[in-house]
Amino acid sequence: MASNPGRHMKEVLLNTVFPNRCVLCDDWISREKMICNSCEKTVTYINAQKRCLNCGHEKKYCVCLMNVYHFSGCVAPFFNDGDIRRALIELKYGKRLPAVRFFAEQIADSVKKEYVNIPFHAVCFAPTTQRSKNERGYDQAELLAKFVAKELHLPLLQALCRKTKKTAKNQHELSRKERFDSIRGAFVSKRSLNNQTVLLIDDIMTTGASLDEAARTLLFAGAREVYAAVVAITPFLEKEEKDGDDRGDRHRH
Repeated sequence: MASNPGRHMKEVLLNTVFPNRCVLCDDWISREKMICNSCEKTVTYINAQKRCLNCGHEKKYCVCLMNVYHFSGCVAPFFNDGDIRRALIELKYGKRLPAVRFFAEQIADSVKKEYVNIPFHAVCFAPTTQRSKNERGYDQAELLAKFVAKELHLPLLQALCRKTKKTAKNQHELSRKERFDSIRGAFVSKRSLNNQTVLLIDDIMTTGASLDEAARTLLFAGAREVYAAVVAITPFLEKEEKDGDDRGDRHRH
């Protein structure tokens, strides 16, 4: 096929006047890419063949016997470590908003590959508190859900709101059981879901407590089934079960 000199010149001008940056590290990259070659080599993608589709963890660290989740499955493109972990923390505080589209596209790709033939009716998300949304100016889970819904050609439902609950400890200081206890009743349904199968979006899954409570609330509101999808799952460590140390997201779950 013959090259198009005009198109090539246009790309050169765009890259010069409006240069593109890697959404993870800010290095300069070509316009057709979203992350640089270096980040592509260092991010830890999850091997779907080695993961439990129900709890989302690697099969050797499956926690299905430890927790009976209200969601029917959890998928994610990445492990929550390295550049992905840093980018998600920065996203939460407004420093890496361009990464939303990249993360949403990766989530949507995981959903298409792993939730084959599941007839989703809508996408919703596990919201942060209104106070946090007001402070940041946005809810990162909502932004992710909007892009995922667009990628999957599904409607986005504002199905949940989140109460502000005070606990004696920070979330990263709580044991697994304490996390599930502390999040109980944190979400309120805003609408009836009328037997719909729902895709629930959030940024990170650590213990799964927040996703589980959101899914429980959606089922109570009439959802037929709830499947979860997140950007990243925190690698399971036996130490986390012992002392509640949350290496993945000390700020939310």
